Formats: sequence, C-alpha cells, structure tokens
Amino acid sequence: MFRIGPLYLFAAISALIIVFAKVGFIRNIPRSEFVNELFHWLSLGFLNLTPVNGYVDAPKVLAGVTWTLQYEWLFYLSLPALAFAACRPKFHLAFATGALVLSLVYLAIHPGTDPGILDRPACVPFFVIGMTCGSLVHDGMVTPTSNPLASVIAGALIFVVFFSFHTVYTFWPVVLLGGAFYLIAAGCSFFGLFTSRSARRLLVMIAALSHIVIERPGIKIGRLLSNAFEKRRTNTPSKPQTRDIAAG
Repeated sequence: MFRIGPLYLFAAISALIIVFAKVGFIRNIPRSEFVNELFHWLSLGFLNLTPVNGYVDAPKVLAGVTWTLQYEWLFYLSLPALAFAACRPKFHLAFATGALVLSLVYLAIHPGTDPGILDRPACVPFFVIGMTCGSLVHDGMVTPTSNPLASVIAGALIFVVFFSFHTVYTFWPVVLLGGAFYLIAAGCSFFGLFTSRSARRLLVMIAALSHIVIERPGIKIGRLLSNAFEKRRTNTPSKPQTRDIAAG
C-alpha cells in the first residue's frame, strides 16, 4: 500500500487538477455525488474511476490504466494461497496449469467485453498465464528461443489479436497473447527491443525516478507507522493477573 498508494495518488490528483482546469474549479453536481466521485478516485485503485464534476471523460485523462490495480490488490490478497502452492516445488506448476485451464474454460463460457472487476473476471487468465510461464521457466521446461523467427511469430500473434478481434477479453485473443508471452518468457527479444541498451536505460531511468521521488517516501512512511505500532504494542503493560481468594 505504501509503495503503490503514493504513486497512484500522485497520478490521480494530477488528473483531477487537469479535469477541474477544464470544467472550472467549482462544483457542478450535488455534493453527495461529488464526494462519491472523489472517493472512487482516491480509493488507491480499489474502485473504478468515474466521471468527475460533470466531466464524463475524466477517466480517459489517465488512459483508463488504473483498472489493473484492482487485480493487483486481489493478487496481494491471494498471496497466502499462492505462497502455499509456490513453496512446494512439485506443486506450483500443477497449481498454475490447473488455474489456467479453469480460467480459460470460464472465459470460453462467459466471454468478457470489459475488464470490470465486479462483472467478468476476464483478465484473470492473463495473470495465470504469467504464473504458468514463470513455473515452466523455473522448472527448466522452456526451450530458449532468441532467434528472429520467435520475434516474427510473437509479433504476428499480437498483430492478429489487435486487428482481428474487437476485444482481447475472449478465449482466442487470450490464448494468442499467451503464446506471444510464452515466447518472450523463453527469451524472444522482439527484434532486439528487449535487449537494447537504450530501451533498458530509459526504463531504468523512469523506474528509478518514480521510486526515488514518489515510492521511497511512501515506503518510509509505512515503515515509520509500522515501527511506531510495534513499539506501542511492546510497551503496553500487560494486565496483572488476579487470583481468586477463597474465603475459608
């Protein structure tokens, strides 16, 4: 929370400032509706973004990317169960594969059109594909594929998905994108893009800047609060035990 939260709030507040600059810094809707909209925007990604102060395109200011945080929170909440599976070397691949099959069967029966967390969990297969590929790589069951042909196949799979389907939240787009991700996990560099020094330096610079300026202060605050809570808990005197003295 103290890593994701500050970065999310920085982006959300920046977007809200842009929205208010467009519609004016006055309230154009009832107070209760306005408070509810702000609550959605400041919920650290738990809730979907809504229009703000009458501006229906407000979520587009952040390009709609914050919906992934809902699944990230679900991922964190599922870590105890995932850790139980991961700590058993012979079980984690079977767990990931089984979850992948179940999620694909569900997606085939209930295809999604929107990644909304409350109606159709259409994005779950993407997470499970990553888990399955990670387990395959961990167990040494992936054949390295760094040749140009792998880049051509991965690019073709992505091309087919984005130019042949109106949404990626159905069975076949997920399978095709899963195949592309498998090739990338196996070492496909996508025509050298993933191994380019310039691309790596740019990504490292952006990640380092966001970590130093936004994430690190949030993590520091989280540690201070945790230490203060722990200190208060250890300094709390325990209640003296009393004995019942029976009257003779």
